[in-house]
Amino acid sequence: MTDNVFASNALDAAYLAPAHAPGSGNCFTGPLGPVLPADLATAMACPATAVTAPGHQGPLDTPPAPPGLPFLDVALPPAQPQLPDAATAPASPFGGAPAPVDPADLPVPTATFLADRSRDHR
Repeated sequence: MTDNVFASNALDAAYLAPAHAPGSGNCFTGPLGPVLPADLATAMACPATAVTAPGHQGPLDTPPAPPGLPFLDVALPPAQPQLPDAATAPASPFGGAPAPVDPADLPVPTATFLADRSRDHR
């Protein structure tokens, strides 16, 4: 992430990859506020290197899962008659890569975006 726009969050960025599936090639540059782990900004400074990033090492205070049906309990979809050969059909070539995106053209949400949903309502 570069040129981050974080403000007034309890936690601005977190890297929570478990030790058995660590990530690599991720990096942060620019302003960072509260992060987890505490040394995230230095441990994952850009440019990214081939060094495996640190996994989350401590307890994390996470909210409970939302109510509803657990993902693993969702029934498989029925047969799709409009796709009779989906499992064996050859792949279709993609029509081309999308045009490059200039981050400067993307709007940044207001500082109060989702503030009504924060834990401390800041």
